[in-house]
Amino acid sequence: LVNWSVVHLREHFNFDDPGGTDSAFDPMNDAHTNPNVAPDAAWGRSLLLTDSKTRLTSTSADTAQGNPALATIGYSWGGLFQFNAQSVDPRVDAMIPMGTGFDLRYTLASNDTPKTAWITIMTAFAGRGGNGEPLPLMLSDGNSESNGANTQQNDIPHNKPHQISIKNYKKLGPNAAVAYCDGNQAVAPDPGFLPFDDPNERDPGQTTVQAVPPNAVTSRAVRAHLFMIQGYGDTLFNFNEGFDNARCWENQAAAGTDVRLLQQTSGHPLPAIGPDHYAGQDQSMYLDEIVHCGIEGGIPKKYVMRDVGLAWYDFHLRGILPPDSNGDTSHDADDIFPRACITQTNTNTDLRLKTGDDNPGFSGTNSSNTAYQFSREGAVFDSIADIPTGCAGATSSCVPIAVDTAELGQQGVITGPNPDPNAAIAPQQFLPLYTVPDNMSQVLAGIPLADLQITRSNPSAEEIVYVGIGVRRCHANSADNTGSGNNCETVLSQIPMAPPSPLRAELLHFQVAPVRVFPTPAADAGMQTITNTAPFPKDEPRNTIANPPHYAMRFGDDPAVPDSTPLEKGRLVGVSTRLFTGDQVGLLFFGEHPVYKTISSASPGSLTISGTVELPLLDASAAPSNIPAYVENTSAP
Repeated sequence: LVNWSVVHLREHFNFDDPGGTDSAFDPMNDAHTNPNVAPDAAWGRSLLLTDSKTRLTSTSADTAQGNPALATIGYSWGGLFQFNAQSVDPRVDAMIPMGTGFDLRYTLASNDTPKTAWITIMTAFAGRGGNGEPLPLMLSDGNSESNGANTQQNDIPHNKPHQISIKNYKKLGPNAAVAYCDGNQAVAPDPGFLPFDDPNERDPGQTTVQAVPPNAVTSRAVRAHLFMIQGYGDTLFNFNEGFDNARCWENQAAAGTDVRLLQQTSGHPLPAIGPDHYAGQDQSMYLDEIVHCGIEGGIPKKYVMRDVGLAWYDFHLRGILPPDSNGDTSHDADDIFPRACITQTNTNTDLRLKTGDDNPGFSGTNSSNTAYQFSREGAVFDSIADIPTGCAGATSSCVPIAVDTAELGQQGVITGPNPDPNAAIAPQQFLPLYTVPDNMSQVLAGIPLADLQITRSNPSAEEIVYVGIGVRRCHANSADNTGSGNNCETVLSQIPMAPPSPLRAELLHFQVAPVRVFPTPAADAGMQTITNTAPFPKDEPRNTIANPPHYAMRFGDDPAVPDSTPLEKGRLVGVSTRLFTGDQVGLLFFGEHPVYKTISSASPGSLTISGTVELPLLDASAAPSNIPAYVENTSAP
């Protein structure tokens, strides 16, 4: 596609000259449309710029003069594709991937638990878009394994129901940035852009494998400027994957590479749970059109993301310098957007962005069922590395918090199917761990870390529990909705916990991490320890096979930056929210979850979970108190 563009996207010599003899472009005139026919005098300058910001002077795509200033943009799989594209085509100068993955093994089967709802949806999409061809085996097998059984011989005796096979893990691993962001230590090396001799992929009449394009390289690497946009409400590609992509670029890119990260409210919506609050009109994407990051003159700074993206591309592709917005006289990309920003949604649902002419750049509608909880503020960081993971980078006094689910009662954490088929995410058990002190507000933003031990009564039974970060918002009844009022102990004695009480713990962003403890029967004694206690995190359980025919899969580590997260600490899913006086933060436990549909303990059981959790809390900071002119208060008379 790039090679075609270099050759064909050229202007007729007199196209933009009103005094010329051929001032009107004629698509029927072969001399205007075909550079192979048009004489040099008629066929003029390229529509494309070179990397040196001049017009292309050659129609040959495989020459130095044919290297265009090239950027990519895309969402979801169109985001992930950009990472692979820039790794094999050095002509890609800048990219804006949105809502996409870092490691497809984590994306589709985090902690060895397949996201059956998403896998089913994507398999159906692939079938509809395959031009009548049968699904690739990886898709059909993966769907069968996730929703049924793993029957691969190499996985015996560790092949379990609802489990992706080693065979398909090996195919997933190299097909994302993780394949070259970890130095190929945890993923089977991929040699780069090599032809794949699939008869179904050959052109008509072609009998040999497709040749490698002339501009391709065979060494995959980090190359392009990166502006990563991720949604922490995205249950397909979550906070952690956007962070890993940006962290890899920051850690491994060449000096001078511009790396930026925006973590905004939402992302891929799963119909069963949402999200239904977002900052735009396109409900297939759920990307915020307007965000607030940092404070300027005591007021959160507003960014219209379509303008930000255009300015960032103009800077890197065309050399257009932005106005000096930060006062350092440098006129660089820092004047366009911060290095890293994690937004926090406004918790007052009465406040909504105005639409139309009142708020240029925002196309959302604020009907009663799509009231937009806009990103009223955003925590700004000087680098991606400064984003907290557990206590690392947290600016509050941060210590590991003890976890003991025995406090939930004699049964501990209840597992098993949901007895209420009409409830999307229920029942739940909330274990409070931290209470915001009096007269204080804080921001919780980053990736929580956990070091847990899971004890079950029967080591031959498989147990699954889903763990998320919950907040019991004890300020919900205060008059000004800023948390200056009641504390939990007072309010809980007056208000029942059943819905729709405002004090029912809120699962942040619909996100959970599966904790799956496989059976350890006596037959496995030679390869696994028979115990009723298992850790989180853990190695992928099939790593215990003698001479395993695959690479190690460690879900607690961040492979983008080797040794960045100790293996004894597992990562929960990243979160972002404003907390107020009296708010309680803790762990929420579920026996099942819509993202992992049909995967739960076979029968109700109980677990006792102990260990520690590190919460990424930032220092106390005042919440924004002003209401911008482009925001309406629907509760006002």
